[in-house]
Amino acid sequence: MQRNKSFAITRHVSTIFVLCMTAGIAAAQTPDPAQLSQQLDQFLSAKHTSAQPLAGLGDQFVSFGQQYGVDPRLVVAISGAESSFGAHVCTQSNAWNWFWQGPCPNSPFESWQSGAKTVSHYMHKSYLLKGYTTIPLIGARYCASGCEHWVPNVTQFFSDLGGNVSALSWPTTSTPTPAKRIPAPAQILAMLISHSAASQHWWQKTPASMTVQVQATVTGAMPRAGTVKLVQVATDGQHELATLHAEGSDDYGATMFSGQASLPHPTSGETRMQVIAAFTAAKVSVSSNPISLTVLPPSGSMLPWFIGLGGLVVLLSSLLVIFVAYKKRSDSVHPMARAA
Repeated sequence: MQRNKSFAITRHVSTIFVLCMTAGIAAAQTPDPAQLSQQLDQFLSAKHTSAQPLAGLGDQFVSFGQQYGVDPRLVVAISGAESSFGAHVCTQSNAWNWFWQGPCPNSPFESWQSGAKTVSHYMHKSYLLKGYTTIPLIGARYCASGCEHWVPNVTQFFSDLGGNVSALSWPTTSTPTPAKRIPAPAQILAMLISHSAASQHWWQKTPASMTVQVQATVTGAMPRAGTVKLVQVATDGQHELATLHAEGSDDYGATMFSGQASLPHPTSGETRMQVIAAFTAAKVSVSSNPISLTVLPPSGSMLPWFIGLGGLVVLLSSLLVIFVAYKKRSDSVHPMARAA
């Protein structure tokens, strides 16, 4: 009995020791929020760049990390690899090159805080929760090509801040009950991907036809059934050009559509088009932003050369006629001189 009692005491002591060690490791991996906030600000302020726009936002990074379960040091490290911590950006307040609305120039944020919040949110939702739990795995999806320095740079910045590369998540402060949200109305963002003119002749004032390729992103609450069409907007109304086909959804739930159409005998000047989603069952019709295409007259026309050549032929013919007439007149005036 005494031996069993001693064994039980030893087991409890071991259990308490393991729990204390685990708590110590967790505390080491999850520093005090106030200290980490100060550490992030000092780290960002010390960077020798033309500007330090993210300095002073340490508490925001930590707050969003706690809210969404992402180590804020990872979000800061990605900004360093993508834009030197916001010093070199391709659009407003997007230090992460987060293409949330097509190419980077079309993806600005209202503020640096808004960008940090969005990246923290979707880094948890679209990466960590889907199995991208290491920096190399995240880099393979976040920066797929031409990014051989992305993983080493993010790893270096993350480690310099004291992050553990084996633990990119962050304990959330609480799990708030999601508020009931009213779905945003449907919106369509359309863009002209490419256009090309068909073969044409020098005497034509406009191309024989134009082929256009269009892409549309449909966001917000919208019924699934229906059609998405490209139409041409004219003074006499709208003329259907083509039906766009769905190409799947992105990480934000937006549906992508694409297709191409032919514009027969387009007139010179501006041609306006729109993408319209019509849902007859729900009696919903949504139009996109206008798409403009400027049709130019054919370049390199041979018409001026033909006109110039024709004018030269007429001039030479006139001179020849004058010369022949003058010669005949001269011969008729002096016949005796010709006989001699």
